[in-house]
Amino acid sequence: MVGTARLGSVLVAAAILAAAQASPAPAANSVLTLTIDVENITTYIGDSDFADLASDPRATVAFPKTFSTLVGIGDIVRLNGKPARGTWTVFTALEILAPIEAPGVAIADIARGGIATSVHEIQDASGRPIGSLIGVGMAGGPAPPLSPPNHRFGNLAVVGGTGYFFGAQGIGGETTNPVESFRFASASEDPSRRRDHGGGQLRFVFTLTAPAFDGINPVGSPRPKGGQAESRDAVLKTSPLARYLALEDGAEERE
Repeated sequence: MVGTARLGSVLVAAAILAAAQASPAPAANSVLTLTIDVENITTYIGDSDFADLASDPRATVAFPKTFSTLVGIGDIVRLNGKPARGTWTVFTALEILAPIEAPGVAIADIARGGIATSVHEIQDASGRPIGSLIGVGMAGGPAPPLSPPNHRFGNLAVVGGTGYFFGAQGIGGETTNPVESFRFASASEDPSRRRDHGGGQLRFVFTLTAPAFDGINPVGSPRPKGGQAESRDAVLKTSPLARYLALEDGAEERE
C-alpha cells in the first residue's frame, strides 16, 4: 500500500511537471520610458489660516517645515522631448527625514522630503487628452535600485494611470534635485498668478510596464468587427501618445 501510494504521488508530480513545462510562459510586458518636462513650478506651503488661503496677489516666500504640508503645481511642456501640455500636481506630507541629528529634522536612515502623491495629467500640444500617471512614494532623496541612469532623485511607485496609460505600473522620479528646482510660496498666495510670478523646472523620468502596451487598446478607439483586440501597431498609430513617442513630430510649443 505504501509503495502504491508513493508511486501514485510520483505519477501526480510528474504530470504536474509535464503540464507546467508544456504551458507557455506568460508574455513579458513592454517597457516604456518617458521623460516629462514641467515648468512654472510653485510649491505652496501650508502656513496660512483658512481665510487667507489663495488671496495674496503678490509673489510670496515660505519655507518647508517638518510636519507641514505642501501642494505643488506646474505646467507640462514636453513629453519625451516633444511639445506637450498638461498639469503636474503633487501633495506632500513633509517629514524632512535625514540621517543626522538636527533641530526640526526627523532622524532617519534615509534622506527624504516626505510622503508624496503625484499626478501628471498629460495632453498633446493641441490640448487633446492623452492620459494621467499617478505616482505614490517618497519625495526627494536618492533613486531606488535598478533605476535608469537619468532617474537620480525620488522614489515613486507608479500605481496606475488613465487614458492611454491605463494599467501602467512602474517607477518614477526626477533627474535633478527637486528642492533646488521649486519656488516655495505661502499658501496665502493667489495661484492664478503662478505663471506671472514664474517658478522652477523639473524633468521627471518614468519607467513603465503595462499589458496595454502589448496590443490591448486601453480606451477609446473603435474595435475591429468581431470584437478582436487591435494589434499593437494599430493602437500606436491611432493613439495621441504615438505623436510624442515615435510616429509623428510634435506641434507648436505652449504659448
